[in-house]
Amino acid sequence: MILFGLEPCTVTDYHSPARIREDRFRGTLDDVIIIPAVLFALAVGKILRFVLSILMRLFDYAFPLAMQIFWLRFLRQRFWAASSLLS
Repeated sequence: MILFGLEPCTVTDYHSPARIREDRFRGTLDDVIIIPAVLFALAVGKILRFVLSILMRLFDYAFPLAMQIFWLRFLRQRFWAASSLLS
């Protein structure tokens, strides 16, 4: 049956599978822009995560040390205040 002057397609009329596979994976200009941008974003994400983990470990050790330093300072002032009241 011919509809609108077109003949029906058969399986052999389609493109060859080898040509379809070759055309399907060809790199284009958008790949040249997108792939480096994605790789850059992944690298920046890993670097930021690494820096954040270092800062977290640093603060884990520095905060208790800073609290001890301030505690000793306040304790010293309390002793000096008490010793000035005795004299």
